[in-house]
Amino acid sequence: MSWLPGGKNQSLEELMKLGNNVEVAVEPLFFMYPLMITIGGFLAIGLIYLRIWKRGIPLSNMVTLTYIALPAAVIGASFFGKLGGFNYGWQIWNYFMFWRSGMSIFGGMVFGSFAGYIYLRQVSYKLQISIWVYLDCIVPAILIAQALGRWGNLFNHEILGNELSVEELWKIEWLPNWIKFRLYPMYVPDENGISEIVKGYTFHEPLFLYESIANLILFLVIMFLVPFLFKLFSPKPWKKNPHAFPIKGVAISKEELLSIPVQRELDLKTDGSRYWYTKANAWKRAYYLYEADNKLAEQYIIANDDHEKIQEVASMEYENIKGKFRAKIKLTSDKQKIKELKKQRSIALRPYRWDRFKVVNSLTKDSKLLYNLNNPDGYKVMHSGVQASLYLMGYSIIRMSLEHQRTGFDLTFKFSMAANYIFLVTVFLVSIFALVLVQFIAPYKWRQPEWLYEKSY
Repeated sequence: MSWLPGGKNQSLEELMKLGNNVEVAVEPLFFMYPLMITIGGFLAIGLIYLRIWKRGIPLSNMVTLTYIALPAAVIGASFFGKLGGFNYGWQIWNYFMFWRSGMSIFGGMVFGSFAGYIYLRQVSYKLQISIWVYLDCIVPAILIAQALGRWGNLFNHEILGNELSVEELWKIEWLPNWIKFRLYPMYVPDENGISEIVKGYTFHEPLFLYESIANLILFLVIMFLVPFLFKLFSPKPWKKNPHAFPIKGVAISKEELLSIPVQRELDLKTDGSRYWYTKANAWKRAYYLYEADNKLAEQYIIANDDHEKIQEVASMEYENIKGKFRAKIKLTSDKQKIKELKKQRSIALRPYRWDRFKVVNSLTKDSKLLYNLNNPDGYKVMHSGVQASLYLMGYSIIRMSLEHQRTGFDLTFKFSMAANYIFLVTVFLVSIFALVLVQFIAPYKWRQPEWLYEKSY
């Protein structure tokens, strides 16, 4: 414990009894703060690239997205993390020094999401890939960066929980020395961002550790537990059609395998005379690789195009009618005649008044036929956007559960616990709305033919 005062191996109680007569030991491993954040960021990017690659999405666009969204997220996290906590005056550049204390995950989300959305919106239309597919690949991976980045706060002596009295030190005694002897605030930043060494040791609960573990658990729930639950409660392909999707318990001869249209075949397991799929491959073959009837798919494409033309035609007719009546009104000065023409114009415009708007056209759209066409057996599927929505929901719950332990300086809205909870509750409610939308509404209303969602169709 050479980094403690005088290099002595003192106990927590002894350090606390020193009172305010001694300055706390300065952390020698302060460089671990930016290092842990950087490592966490690279791990998250690696996972994102892996998920994108597995979906068959071009990685070149993700490289560009990284160059756009990552710097924007870092800038946003630094700006919001320091805003309200310091008074830098005209020295605005200090707010963007991300290697210093004060980083807000929500600030990173806002800036990174906004920059990423602008780019991905263009890419999604060009490649015909739902933006929800990108979000599901990207957003849950942020939890890895958060879980690891929180350990940087240990070496920066930040994100500490409730202060502990001597009688409460048992709450951290179970921790290894290299953690528990760092659970004291080291600097007190003033409003100008100048930090002073704290005098006197006070030890705190390891809030950084609670958040790190919670983020890791949330990551495992989103990535593995939730998809497993969907498959658990879904009809099983090998039960609905054992001849098309045989598994080991119902293995059949190769001649008995029924042919169904799929995008590509998967490897079969065999003992020499009997053949079967692994359950994972049976599920892939039944849903993800199932290929809908081309003729029916073409009919839906035509119906979809016809629906979108309604808005175009209505918009053109609306403007044409307005133009014709405008010309007629200009040709007369008779007030009664003008009044009659306006009445006729209103009646003529009525059929096109609402259909001319893209929003109305979107709300009246129906993609049920496309959805049922590509999932005729009614498998229960976790739709695109669910994982991204669960991240928002889960992380807001984590923060609401632990927020009371944060100091006023560590809050998203500095020194205002009420504003913080209002913000977190708002995020939670928005995430519920998004979850319901992407799982139960969007799949049946706004799917586009030949776009990539959970599968390619």
